[in-house]
Amino acid sequence: MMEETKKSKSLRLLTVLLSVAAVAAMLWCAPYFKDDWAWGSQVGLDRLQSHFTGYNGRYLGNLLVMVLTRSLPVKIILMTAGVLALPLLVSRLANKKLFLLFPLSLLGVAVMPADLFRQTVVWASGFSNYMPPVLLTLCYLLLVWDLWDDTAPVQSKWSPFCALLIGGCGALFMEHVTLYNLALAVAVLIFSKVKHHKTYATHWCFLAGAVIGAGIMFTNSAYGFISSGKDQFTYRSMAVGGTVQRYFDTIGGNIIRISNYLTECNALMNVLLAALFCIVLHRLFKKGGVTKGRRVWLTVSAGILVAYAAYSCVLTVWAKIAGNNDARDAIDPAWRFAFTLLFSIALLLCILLGIQSRRRKGQMLFALVSVYVFCTPLFIVTPLTARCFLPCYAMFMLLAALLFDLIYRDTADKTKATRTAGAVFAACLIALGVFYATVFVQIKDYSVGREAYVQAQIDRGEKKIYLPMYPAYTGDYIRGSTPRDGSVWEERYKMFYHIDPDIDLVIVGPNTPQAKAVLAQEK
Repeated sequence: MMEETKKSKSLRLLTVLLSVAAVAAMLWCAPYFKDDWAWGSQVGLDRLQSHFTGYNGRYLGNLLVMVLTRSLPVKIILMTAGVLALPLLVSRLANKKLFLLFPLSLLGVAVMPADLFRQTVVWASGFSNYMPPVLLTLCYLLLVWDLWDDTAPVQSKWSPFCALLIGGCGALFMEHVTLYNLALAVAVLIFSKVKHHKTYATHWCFLAGAVIGAGIMFTNSAYGFISSGKDQFTYRSMAVGGTVQRYFDTIGGNIIRISNYLTECNALMNVLLAALFCIVLHRLFKKGGVTKGRRVWLTVSAGILVAYAAYSCVLTVWAKIAGNNDARDAIDPAWRFAFTLLFSIALLLCILLGIQSRRRKGQMLFALVSVYVFCTPLFIVTPLTARCFLPCYAMFMLLAALLFDLIYRDTADKTKATRTAGAVFAACLIALGVFYATVFVQIKDYSVGREAYVQAQIDRGEKKIYLPMYPAYTGDYIRGSTPRDGSVWEERYKMFYHIDPDIDLVIVGPNTPQAKAVLAQEK
C-alpha cells in the first residue's frame, strides 16, 4: 500500500509539472497581438494617466494587461498560473480528494473552442479581463461550498476578509461577472438562511465587496456614454435607454451569437456531458425503481443531449475539416436558438429526474443556472464575442466534474476505474498536447522569422517595409496578429515594436515572396 501511495503521489506531481511546462511553453510561443499592442505601448500609459475615465471600469483588468504586455517572463508566469488555476478550482469544487478531476478539468480547457481558447488562454488582453474574475468567483464558491453540507459551516477567521477582497476585486474586471457576483452574494445569503437558519460574516463581506466593486466600476463615465449611444468607441453599444426597436434589434442580433458561443461551438464539451449523463442514467435504470413516465422523460432528454452533441460536432469540427465554414449560416437563427433551448431543457431534466443525491443535484442545478445567469446580460450588449462566455464554459466544466465524481463514487472497483480513467485522460491530453505543440511551435518559428525580416528591412534603411501575414493554419489561434494597412492597429503595432511612425508598413499575404523569405529565414 505504501508503494502504491508513493507511486500515486509521483504520478500526481508528474501530471502537474508536465501541465505547467506545457502551458508555459505554449504561452512563450504565443505572440502579442491586437489590443496587446495598445496596452503595451504609450496608448496604455495614456489610458492609465486618465484613470481609464471614459474607457471602462475594468480597473484591475487594465492594470494587469499593462503588466503582462511589458514583460514576457511575467506574462508566462501569471498566465500559466491562471490557466491552470481554472481546472484546479473546478476539480476542488467537485471533490477535493479526487485528483482524477484535475486532468478531467484540464481536458475541459484543452477542448475549448478555438475562438474561446485564443481569446482567453493565449491572448494577454483577453486573459486579463476574463480569466481572473472567473477564478475569483470560483474561489468564493470554495469558501462557501460547505453550505451544501447538512452540518453547520465552519468559518475560518480569515474567511470574511478573503470574501471582502474577492468580492471587491472580482467586480473590477468584467461587467457581466460583476452583475453575477451581486446575484450570487444575495443567493448565498438566502440559501444559508433557509438551510442553516443563519447567515455568516463571510457572506455579508462578499456582498459588501461586490457592491463596492460594482459601484467603482459602473461610476466610470464610459457606461453612461455606452448606454446613451454616445460612446467614443463606436463598436460598443447597449440596448438601454433606447427605443423598443433598439432592444429588439440588439437582442435579435445577439440570439444567434449566444446560440453559437454558449453551446454550439462547445462540440467536445457537449460530447463529454452527453456521455457522462448517459452513464449516470444507464446505472440508474439498471438499479431499477424508476417509474415508466420518468424513464421516458430521461430517455428522451438523453437522446436530445446525444443528438445535440452530434449536431454541434457537425457544425464545428466537420464543417472545419470540410472547409465549409458557412454551415451554421444555412440554418435559420430561430431554429438554432430553439436547439440551444432544447439542449438546455434536456440538461435540466436530466439533473432534476436523473440525479438521486439531493446535495449533488443542488450543486449541478447551481452550475447550470449559473450558465444562464452569466449570459443573460449579454443579450443587450455589443460587441459579443467568444471570450464573454468563459464564465459559462467554466460552469459547464464544473457540471462535467460533478457528474464524473458522481459516477466514480458509484463505482465498485475504484482502483480499476482510476487506472482506466487516468489512462484515457492521459491519452487525450497527450494527443491534444501534440496538436497544440504542432500549432504553436510553428507560430513561434514564424513570429521569430517575421520579426527578423522586418528588422532587416529597417536596418537597411528602407522606408517601405513588408509585413507578411501568418499562414492560414495558425489563424484560429492568433487571429488579429497582423494589423490592417492604414488602420489604428498599424499605428499601435509600430508603437509596440518601436518602429518609426514615418515608415510605410505594407501588409502582404502568406503566399507572397516576402512571406517565403520569412519561411526561408526560419530554416
